[in-house]
Formats: sequence, structure tokens, C-alpha cells
Amino acid sequence: MCSSNTFHHHVHDDERVDRARGLLCEGASLLVQTQESADIIDSSRHLQQCLDKFDCALRLAPHLRAHAWERGFVLLYLNRIKEAADQFAYCTSLDPDDCEPFLWRSLCVAKLQGWNAGLAVLDQFHGYDNRLCMMEVLALYKGKTNLESVFDCACGDPHSAARASFACALFFEAHGTREAEKMSLPLLHAVATVHCGGDTYLQSLARIHMRHVQDSLHSIHAHAQDGRRTPLSCGFPSSPTASTVSSPAALASPTALGTEIADEKGRKYDTPSVPLCSRAAKAAVLRRALVKNSC
Repeated sequence: MCSSNTFHHHVHDDERVDRARGLLCEGASLLVQTQESADIIDSSRHLQQCLDKFDCALRLAPHLRAHAWERGFVLLYLNRIKEAADQFAYCTSLDPDDCEPFLWRSLCVAKLQGWNAGLAVLDQFHGYDNRLCMMEVLALYKGKTNLESVFDCACGDPHSAARASFACALFFEAHGTREAEKMSLPLLHAVATVHCGGDTYLQSLARIHMRHVQDSLHSIHAHAQDGRRTPLSCGFPSSPTASTVSSPAALASPTALGTEIADEKGRKYDTPSVPLCSRAAKAAVLRRALVKNSC
């Protein structure tokens, strides 16, 4: 039989874990609210509040670190990229068949060490992600397929299309060049604005991530004017159709997508006009967006 002290100790442990789980939920909720931030200062304040919640939770229950998925996003958006990579490394241990933590860790490593180092992270994934399109996304990263194949797989399923669009946006961003990062914007914009099968969380994260990319592009442009920009990678996405395929999230929507993205600073980024629900949408819409944005 357990002693009274042992019983109370277990009760206190359960209370700490419950409190930690509550704090993780509170942090995730605050992260979603970040999309409504008026400017970068307000956004940073929200993100720091999120991080405080997550860190408090992990002090109470360190064993929940692998569950603190959103903590990695917050660290990334605060430009604490090495810590974000470490957080996503914990998350990779949670489900051996979930490749998304590997994609996010790959992005962080690519930002720090370049495309090839980021690609090496994906070699550590030995599972099988049976969600529609995810293994095709991994094949895209490894040069074994192209964007057209990924998007063909996703077309018609709004939720899978949104997830694939987001993953392909990370693919472009990981290359580390201004031109490649711009290619991620139409994909993120599609996820943020097109019906995603009811996944409002993914839409919110896409809006936050789009702001992160826009701020990164603004920083790259400023550094390039000073001659201080050195791309992390020496090449552009290797897929031969990288600039000729529209977003699967857009293809899954019943209406057309074509707009000009403007962030809170008034910086504008053109997204392509996409004829949705049409195989003809794989025309050179993203190439046109790239040409417009490269000036």
C-alpha cells in the first residue's frame, strides 16, 4: 500500500502536469492571437508572452517538451533559430511517422547552415507519414519529384492541399535566397485566405508565417543594398517546375485567387491570379509573381 505522503506526492505531480498542459494551451492560444498584432513591436510582445507560458509549463513538467510544438514556432519568429531547431528536435521524437517536425527543424537548420545541412535533417526521418501528400513533399525536398506531382496529389482535398502548400512554402524558404523566399508568399497566402477544410489554426499560422517571411525579405533587401547579404544557399529549388505550378490550396478552392499582399508596413507583394479547380492553373503563374517581385 502507498503511504499518505506518497499519495499526496502523486496528487501534486498530477496537478503540476495538468497546470503545465494548461499553460501549453494558453501559449498556443496567444500564438494564434499574434496574427492580429498591429506591428512588429506588438507582435514581438505577444510572442514573448507565448514563450513565457511555454517555458513556465516546461519548468513544471519538463517531460512535456516534445509536446511543445508551438514553442518552436515562437522561437523561430523571435529569430532565436538555434533554440527553435532544438525544440523541433524534441518534437521529432513524439511520433516517428510525423514528418512535419522534421520539415520545421530542417528549415531552422537551413537558415543557420544552408540548404544541404537542412536537407540532412530529413535523412533522420525513417517513418512513413500516411497523410495525403506528405511523403511526396519529402520526395520533393530530396529531388525525387517535382512540385507538379505534389500539387496533383493534393488537388481536391482542401485540408491536404493547405498542408502541402504550407510545406512547399517551407521548401522555398529553406533555400535562403530572396527569390526563393518570395516564391513561398503565394503559397502561404493561399493557405491563409482559402478554405482549408475547417483548419482555422493552419490558416492563422500561415498568416503569422507570411508576416515572418515578409519581414525577412525586407531585411534581406536592406542588407543587399548595403552589400551585406550573403545567401545561405548557392542554388534555387531544383524542381524543374518550381516556378510553373500554382498552389494546391488555391486549386482546392471553388473561386479564383489573385491579389496583392500588403503587410502592416505597406510593403506590397504580388500573388499570382490563379484559375482555380483547373489543371490549366499550372501555367506560369508563379513565374509571373517572381518576375514582378524581383524588381
